[in-house]
Amino acid sequence: MSYPHELLTLIVEDEQSSQSFYDAVFDQLAAKGYPLAKPRFAFCHADGIKALASDAIFHLVILDLRLPQSPNQPASENLDYGLDLLDKCSHRNAYPIPAMFVISGYLDRANQSDLTARVSSSFAIGQVLIKGNNLEGDIESAIKKCMVYCQVGIHVRDGGIDVFPTISPRDTISFGGLSYLKHVALVLMFNGGPPSVIPPC
Repeated sequence: MSYPHELLTLIVEDEQSSQSFYDAVFDQLAAKGYPLAKPRFAFCHADGIKALASDAIFHLVILDLRLPQSPNQPASENLDYGLDLLDKCSHRNAYPIPAMFVISGYLDRANQSDLTARVSSSFAIGQVLIKGNNLEGDIESAIKKCMVYCQVGIHVRDGGIDVFPTISPRDTISFGGLSYLKHVALVLMFNGGPPSVIPPC
């Protein structure tokens, strides 16, 4: 199993006016040579639910916590809709999301230590950020990490008479810490180079 190398981002925002900003950021990154698809947008909780229910493979989600429930409604005064989408992103088992940026100007309304722990533990790349001037740099950093994530693939080999447990999409592999199940043999391909075999243990 491996992810497409053209990176797709889902941006969930309450302000449609932000689309032009994000489009410009991603156009600039694409001009630098990053393999980026046009980002997809959701401007309310309901649209975010639809996007996550699709079969699209999102490499990065940029999530604003203060959202309206439905299109053409004002943003909620609390963060419940955004936190609900965060929970759904973290449990998207069919197409797990490698990278999550929670970006909001209302982080003071959340339990920040709990929020940071949820984001960092639920995603291979997870950050909680206050809306600021360095958003372009933060997005570029996340894109680079997503590219590393996509350079790892799992190739299935016939185990013969030996029995091995299955590997789910959520089983995590990263350069920082390789995590795998006991008695599983993995064949990893890094940067298109020769395969590296991790034998059963």
